[in-house]
Amino acid sequence: MEQGRNRAERRSKIKAMRFYKGIPYLIFTALAAGYLFGVPSLITTSAIAQASHLTVTVVRKGERLFAPVIAGMIGRTNAGGAAANISIDIYSYTGSYSIIDDGDGNTRVKFLTSGTLILSRSVTVDVFIVGGGGGGAGSQGGSAWCGGGAGGYTGTWSSIYLEAGVSYTITVGAGGTAGPSTGLAGTGGKSWAFNETLYYANGGTGGNSSGTQAGGYGGNGGSGGGDFGGNGGSNGSNGGGTTAPGIGQGTTTREFAESSGDLYAGAGGGGYSATTGGDGGGGARGYAGTTNLGGGGGASIYTGTTKTGFAGGSGIVIVRNHRAA
Repeated sequence: MEQGRNRAERRSKIKAMRFYKGIPYLIFTALAAGYLFGVPSLITTSAIAQASHLTVTVVRKGERLFAPVIAGMIGRTNAGGAAANISIDIYSYTGSYSIIDDGDGNTRVKFLTSGTLILSRSVTVDVFIVGGGGGGAGSQGGSAWCGGGAGGYTGTWSSIYLEAGVSYTITVGAGGTAGPSTGLAGTGGKSWAFNETLYYANGGTGGNSSGTQAGGYGGNGGSGGGDFGGNGGSNGSNGGGTTAPGIGQGTTTREFAESSGDLYAGAGGGGYSATTGGDGGGGARGYAGTTNLGGGGGASIYTGTTKTGFAGGSGIVIVRNHRAA
């Protein structure tokens, strides 16, 4: 009787071991299906079968599977380690863009023109948006009272969830048109991504040309345009000059509002003297704002003849996989 019980217990343990050993492969099959078909799933770094228990190390749950499970990890004890960052995987985009590899699985995508975006994988992102820069004012024949265009406004948003297979609109604001010899130059276009009412940045306003000094004012925006004799503002500051400089947004215009980020939305300089544009794409007197930096256009160079000003630069939308603060 005792021998019979022992044999039965051994057979039971063998069956249990076979059952537990098979579980990791069932998990792998399910996860592979999630990777191919996009069903919500768990990402595992290890699945260890023993006669008495199964150990599964989970690094992320409740999202689509963004990276294939490595088969070699199955059967290794606590292969673990930090979870890999989830990069942005573009299925299609109808406009122009560039991808920047930031290392450690981090990517940024710069959307240079407007279009429709579809992702291959769902992902949580941060977005930085710059509106188009305002145009610089022109000059009248007997007057140089003309101001520079403002840089586009900027904004940063964090932790936005984007779903695979959904069409998302991205709009890159155009630069404002060059100003005529009298009156206002054009305002830059609004840039936005995913939802126009939530994630957007307006364009900077254009500089003005007038027969009076007070009328030669700079535009308002991310950075303020210089008045007729002032340099363009940068990094959210007001424009230069003492009579009528433009007003900046008062907060940084660096990418993702980070101290190490590139500058955007510099403003244009005025037209009376040899003014400079603000850092971050602002046009000096006689030059346009820089494309995809949202720079304000510089005012016309005064030469005693009637001249138009210079256009603002287009904005940009930059998206990156979410980064922890």
